[in-house]
Amino acid sequence: MISDKEIRKRAKSVLRTCPRLQRLCGDIHTLKSVTLSDMPKNVSKINHTENITVRQIDRLTEAQNQLQAIREALDMLSTDHREILTRIYITQHDKTQQYIADEMAMALKTLQSHLRIALVEFAEAYHYENLFI
Repeated sequence: MISDKEIRKRAKSVLRTCPRLQRLCGDIHTLKSVTLSDMPKNVSKINHTENITVRQIDRLTEAQNQLQAIREALDMLSTDHREILTRIYITQHDKTQQYIADEMAMALKTLQSHLRIALVEFAEAYHYENLFI
C-alpha cells in the first residue's frame, strides 16, 4: 500500500506540469509548413519535415489529453479544494502559500491542511494515470 505522503508527492508532480502543458497546447500555430525549393536538401527518401510535424502533433495531442484529464479531476473536487490546487500549482505557482492563504482569507496552517486533503482527492479523481501504484 502506498502512503498518503507518496500519493500527495505524485499529485503535486502532475499538477506542476500544468503550466508547461498549457504552453505546449499553444504550440499548434508554430508548426512549420514545408519550404519548397528547386534544389534537393537531402537525397534521402525520408521526409524529415513530415516526421517532425507528426511528432509535434503527437506531443500536442498527448499534452491536450493530459491537460483535459487534469481539468476533469479538478472539476470533481469541492470548490475550496479546486481553488487551492489551481492557485498553488496553475495560476499562481510563483506565489508563496502564505500569499495565497492571505488572498483566500485563511490561516496558512488551514490552507496547508486543505492542501493535503485536496492532493489526495485529486489523485483519486485523476484517471489519466494511476497515482496509487
